[in-house]
Amino acid sequence: MPKLIESYEETVCKSIRRISNMPYKIWNWREECVALKGILFIFESEKKYPGKYFIRFMNSEYDLITGCGDIATEGDIITLTTQNSIYEFEIPGGGKECRESC
Repeated sequence: MPKLIESYEETVCKSIRRISNMPYKIWNWREECVALKGILFIFESEKKYPGKYFIRFMNSEYDLITGCGDIATEGDIITLTTQNSIYEFEIPGGGKECRESC
């Protein structure tokens, strides 16, 4: 079972870029969540890809679960780089950890 590392109540999906040669028609569904606001959960894989991370980003309209990859933070931006994509999420105001209301 993956380990929950961090969660944020208010997050904006800023961008998702394709970095693989996967055909765009197969990859493009990811772009549907760009500009959406939602809750962000960061998980660490403990079995299948130990030491790698994945994100679940969700709101009432959308539920995105990424593949595993490497995560980086800079200021209010969380970046996850997977085999096929680079995901960037903004935590307005630096974010508040989601504790009880999630």
